[in-house]
Amino acid sequence: MITKVKLLDQLKIVLFIYPLVLLYWNYIGDGNDLIEILPTLKQWNQPELYPKDFFLNYIKSIPLHERTVSLLFLSSLGAKIPWIMFLIHALFTCFLIIGVYNVVKLFISQNWIIVWVLIALFIVCPYTSVGNNEIYYNMPVASLFAKTFGVWAIYFLLSNRFYWFAICLIASSYFHPIVGLQLSILWFGSKLIHHLKTKSKAKIIYKSFLLYSIVTFPFYLILLYYTQAPHAHDHFLFDILEFRIGHHFLIEYSGVLDILIYIVLFAFGLWYWNSKNKVLFYFYLLQGILLIFYCIGTTVFHSEFILKFQWLKSTIWIEWFSLISIGAWIGNYCSKKHYFRFLPGLTVGLYSIIIIMALFKFNANNPRITEERLLGLWAKEHTPIDALFVVPPDFTYFKTNSERSSWVDFKAIAHHPQYLFPWYDRIHQIYNIDLSDRRNHIDLQNKANNQFIKISDKTLLYLNKNQMVDFIILPIEADWHKEVLEVLYSTKNYRMFKFI
Repeated sequence: MITKVKLLDQLKIVLFIYPLVLLYWNYIGDGNDLIEILPTLKQWNQPELYPKDFFLNYIKSIPLHERTVSLLFLSSLGAKIPWIMFLIHALFTCFLIIGVYNVVKLFISQNWIIVWVLIALFIVCPYTSVGNNEIYYNMPVASLFAKTFGVWAIYFLLSNRFYWFAICLIASSYFHPIVGLQLSILWFGSKLIHHLKTKSKAKIIYKSFLLYSIVTFPFYLILLYYTQAPHAHDHFLFDILEFRIGHHFLIEYSGVLDILIYIVLFAFGLWYWNSKNKVLFYFYLLQGILLIFYCIGTTVFHSEFILKFQWLKSTIWIEWFSLISIGAWIGNYCSKKHYFRFLPGLTVGLYSIIIIMALFKFNANNPRITEERLLGLWAKEHTPIDALFVVPPDFTYFKTNSERSSWVDFKAIAHHPQYLFPWYDRIHQIYNIDLSDRRNHIDLQNKANNQFIKISDKTLLYLNKNQMVDFIILPIEADWHKEVLEVLYSTKNYRMFKFI
């Protein structure tokens, strides 16, 4: 049943859900995936920064890449300032919550059940998602922006406001090309199938699709041009992507339990929407068929072309609408039962439990991250602006705080062959991890850290004499290598060395 959403209800749901999400997942403002964002913004503002950085020098050489729009958007808003970055994240998170609420409200009238659906989506689903994909991110990255616009696109489509659907879908595609492309395939495809089956009027759908195609096609064409390998590499690009982010790309790296949960959610949603909403039913069918095709194409044939569609990311939309279908079914079945009156109390109890879990889950003064920031701030004050560093593989906060170049970063990647091939060589050179470790299900970060502790004199000499590395940060338990290194600064768990 379609219900009218009121502004007051939207405000209430934001005030109820946003603090919970923020407390449980925390906010990251200077590390993790932002290693690909904040240093770029700083360099745009101060071109003399990061002159020798491997990642930034490559990104600077590409006129247009998948993060260009999000970087321009953040830069135009002054996002290099931390509080502005936080405000941008807060606003998008609130708009995401409102968009999700509006869509759920189209099918569920009971507010307490809606709250349970939102809690399941924002708190529980990230733990069971196939491909480790989420609809929400606790940092201001392109995926959060794109999925916020994607959710609103879905709301406008289901509300039969097709031009607004196209506009939001265009924005989603520019912020994150894969998110927008997947949504356009699924929703335009579902509407087309529904039109062909029912012979209903679809002129407005075709017009909105034409608008979307005209505005986004040149963008995708340029991106495709810059992501093409200069020559054949015999699946090497596939192998590197599997090595670095195989858990996002390939079904074999998802847990058996996660896959079973997804199958159950998919089956329930398919059954429910078959009788309730044919467009959503076709949405499930199309996503499921393409997912099977994707899994076969990547797992059996190792197709680089198919891999680039990253179809596992589309599972988040199935999870969401399956949660809606479960909530709607419970609402229809239980609304007249006497125990339904206990739902508000159970919701408050669940909310309280999640808050308690959040307090145990997150330590705002994470010692390693605190040390990483301290090392970065010390480097900023005491090393030359053109200094080149080698850092531990799990460091992501150091670069933003130090404003110094990195020889390589495990976390910072561009999905381009021209970048990934030398990146892989550098990672293997200093951390001694490779594709065989990934395929043997070895924890890459753990092994890389252990191997980095044992870095050899030969590698150190190569870094200094051949690659002109000036400084290296090693765990405290690593050998000192006094013949080639001089200690400059120490924290509890790390030492910063200068090459002699």
